[in-house]
Amino acid sequence: MRLFEPITIGNVTIKNRIVLAPCDTNYATEEGYPSQRQIDHYARIAGGGVGLIIVEDTRVNPEPQARARKFSLCIYDDRFISPLSKMVERIHSRGARVALQLVDMSLRATGRKPADLSMDEIDRLIDYFADATERGRRAGFDAVEFHMAHSYTLADFLSKRGNNRQDAYGSTLEGRMKMPLGVLKRSREKGGKDFPLFCRINGDEFIKGGNTLLHSTAIAKMLSKEGADAIDVSAGLRRDDGTDTYSVLRGIPTPDFPDGCNVHLAEAIKKEIAVPVITVGKIRTPQLMEEIIQREKADLVALARPLIADPFLPQKIKEGRWEEIVTCSCCKTCHSLVLKGDPLKCVQWPPEKS
Repeated sequence: MRLFEPITIGNVTIKNRIVLAPCDTNYATEEGYPSQRQIDHYARIAGGGVGLIIVEDTRVNPEPQARARKFSLCIYDDRFISPLSKMVERIHSRGARVALQLVDMSLRATGRKPADLSMDEIDRLIDYFADATERGRRAGFDAVEFHMAHSYTLADFLSKRGNNRQDAYGSTLEGRMKMPLGVLKRSREKGGKDFPLFCRINGDEFIKGGNTLLHSTAIAKMLSKEGADAIDVSAGLRRDDGTDTYSVLRGIPTPDFPDGCNVHLAEAIKKEIAVPVITVGKIRTPQLMEEIIQREKADLVALARPLIADPFLPQKIKEGRWEEIVTCSCCKTCHSLVLKGDPLKCVQWPPEKS
């Protein structure tokens, strides 16, 4: 199967094309350190045969008001490097590569928009990402991923819906790109020329007045031209109009959506750029995963809920034990729990021992 062919991104070779998509767990400590439960969670998935793990969104901003979740990982200070390195060591020991997703949630946490930020605040945010990139490398991660999708700060700057600034950081597509490109450039300077940088973007925001595939293709082309080593194509999850909208459903597809409902977005973007493209969104079966790679719709397939339901899914596919796979039902219970602030849990996990 081509699904198990290695791929090299930058200077990092990944043993197969299966990726754990970043997924909030609420397993971190209140101080932002990885807990033993969190390290064990990622180590277990690594041991199941996945090629690359992208660790959940990790906060780069030290300001207290920027914290949108109580139990989120942090990397805004050097004190987080050593605890995160322990997570990296466990994942590497199980045979997987690991990237760290970097995020700023300050606009979402405070109800602000890009237009509310001063030039100094923008410049400070760019520095936060660059400093976090350098810390990620020191912690031993194989790459970092900038979260430029959904409804976080970098996504708001990229979004036609979210960014109504009328200065150099808005107004046009080039203006909306200025801040994310600043993050990419300064992080390259801090992280080094050979440290892989991924960018997660929305292929379509699926919201009135938001970015469509037309805009995201241009965004991907500019990011790859300016040094992004891979583009991770997500979709939707803009919460401008609430938490139970079509945009949110496209980001976390329910049983009502066909499998692979967002793959066409990655496929279209892949045709326009030279760097590897990751696709995500209700990709559950071995047949679909292999088809995506065989037909070159994407270079890697990212799974969140399917690998939570069955961490050993890659191993079972490779060994031909497809009938043993615990298939994700797309019920969204795991997502609902995390939104409430509870720890991640799957309804298909065995009952916990009392």
